[in-house]
Formats: sequence, structure tokens, C-alpha cells
Amino acid sequence: MAREVRHFTATIPANTPITDPATTNIGFSPRIVRTVDWIVPPGPSGVLGWQLAMGGVVVVPVLSDQWVVDDGNSGSFTLDGYPDSGAWQIRGYNTGAHPHSVFLTLHLDLPVPPRPRPAPIHPIALTSLYDLSQAGPPVRGR
Repeated sequence: MAREVRHFTATIPANTPITDPATTNIGFSPRIVRTVDWIVPPGPSGVLGWQLAMGGVVVVPVLSDQWVVDDGNSGSFTLDGYPDSGAWQIRGYNTGAHPHSVFLTLHLDLPVPPRPRPAPIHPIALTSLYDLSQAGPPVRGR
């Protein structure tokens, strides 16, 4: 279960071409994104497409030339193994005559701090030990 949940809205203006999509920065401090829930309310009827990017690189859908295109639907993406920079964006096009929005909920965890490296083990030089296996009882009175 994620430690934080953050909500974002990207409203894509009307007449935004696919060749020059609008970008909404949704950056935050370094976090691990575990799951992205999304909602596209009814209305776009296929004129709205969106992508989730990190640092300008498309993450969802996996291929950068594809878009999530939906109308009155929702879904989730599980992300695993992506950098934790927090530099996220929503990119979108809208070829219709009215603005349309996509709503994202990101489930986040704090980045895992690197484990401290164990101290190096240095060999210890053993000094000569006396062989006491042949020693007898202590002699008294001398």
C-alpha cells in the first residue's frame, strides 16, 4: 500500500493538435510511483488523447506514438522500476471544439534510501602465540 496519494487534473484546450500536445507538469519531490488511476469523464468522444511522461519521456502508454483515448471510462496502470525523480507530466491533444480533462491519482512511496555500505573487513595480523599444550601445573616454592 502506498504512503501518499496525490490527485492531478490536466485540462487540454480545444484545438490542441496531436503534433503539438499540451503539457501539464505534475512534478513533486522524489517519490516512487506505484499505481496511476485515471478517469476521462464522458464527453470527448475520441477527440482527446493523453500520455503520462516522466522527464519528457512517455511512460504510459509504453510506446511514445500511442495515446490513451477514452470517453467516460477509467482504469489503472501499475508502474514498477521507474526512476523516482518526481519529474512527471501529463501530455494531451484535443482536436475537438471544447476543452476536456483527464484526472489522475498517483499512489506514491518514499524513495528507499541507499543502504550504508558495510565497513571493509581488514585482516588482522596474528602475533605468535605460545604453545601452552605441553605446560604442566605451576611450580610452587622456587
